[in-house]
Amino acid sequence: MTYRASWQRGRTSQRRATEDDSFVWSKHTVVEPPIVKDEDSTGGSVTNDLDCDQRVLALRDQGRSFLDIARILDLDDPRGAQAAFVKVLQQRPRAEQAWLRSCEMARLDALASRMRGRDDLSVEEIIRHLRGLKHQRETLFVG
Repeated sequence: MTYRASWQRGRTSQRRATEDDSFVWSKHTVVEPPIVKDEDSTGGSVTNDLDCDQRVLALRDQGRSFLDIARILDLDDPRGAQAAFVKVLQQRPRAEQAWLRSCEMARLDALASRMRGRDDLSVEEIIRHLRGLKHQRETLFVG
């Protein structure tokens, strides 16, 4: 069986795929789904993009930063993790997209508030970070 997270804050339920692709709710929690490797024609292994995208969503739902996600999944940089998050977000049903976007906006708002309150950064550094957060907000609605 393949388990997919409900992506709703405060719930420990998971969706379990059945043979007819309908979903049944169960009470199992998956912390980090395993990476599935596919063999390519040259004999090397290539990480399945779809599985990687699902892991990005699961890790983001756990509250991990895009930097942490990039490190865990061995991606080049946090932008790759964010791009995978936006990609899988766009593949979800509209109601789930709205829920995920609202959760992500709440995370970004909280991060912006914490950033504004930091005394150890210069005004220029805070502005730079806030511009990055603005860009992240904008990418949530692209597509």
